[in-house]
Amino acid sequence: MRIWARLLGCGACYVAGCLVLAVVLGEFALHPARVPVNRRLEAQAMASRFGAVLQDVAITSEDGTLLQGWFARPAQGTGDAVILFHGIGDNRQGMMGLAEFFLGHGYSVLLPDSRGQGASDGFPTMGSEKKAIFVSGLSG
Repeated sequence: MRIWARLLGCGACYVAGCLVLAVVLGEFALHPARVPVNRRLEAQAMASRFGAVLQDVAITSEDGTLLQGWFARPAQGTGDAVILFHGIGDNRQGMMGLAEFFLGHGYSVLLPDSRGQGASDGFPTMGSEKKAIFVSGLSG
């Protein structure tokens, strides 16, 4: 009888531990820490190598959330543009390497902060992969 009590106690501890771990991991996944935007001078220097000026841009979404980012258009641009989205738990600075690549190939780049990330307001939404969207035919 005593062995069954111990097994039941161990099983209860295991289930309780799994539940606590699930809650903690869920909190980290759904409420990532906000990474501050603090590399603007580095980003401006990168943009200026292509004759671009790094512009601060902002848009208010339909629900009133202020979303912020950077925009740069190279001096010798193709007229095409890319929007570079960072992953969850990051901000626009995480896409500076790709921005440099695209600016070097004549693309304008928009680097927005996702909701609740970087300098944007709101609650973070799920989106764990870095993404690039190509926009063709933008006029100067």
